[in-house]
Amino acid sequence: RFPILRIMDGTFFNEYGMVGPAFGALDIGDDLRNSWGFGIRVRQPDMFLFRIELAFNGLSGAVLNVSSETPF
Repeated sequence: RFPILRIMDGTFFNEYGMVGPAFGALDIGDDLRNSWGFGIRVRQPDMFLFRIELAFNGLSGAVLNVSSETPF
């Protein structure tokens, strides 16, 4: 994360996860997926307000996430 304005942070992310029909059936060679993207998080000093993120995945295209839940 990096500061943009007093109440706004920018984010860059690159994440990996596995997708499969069942935990025991996961294959790291076929089921590993990657997504990357960027976004902004708007907050006050004592309260999180919202976040907007744009993620890209080679198989699914782009996904826009707008959320008011606190990210971890």
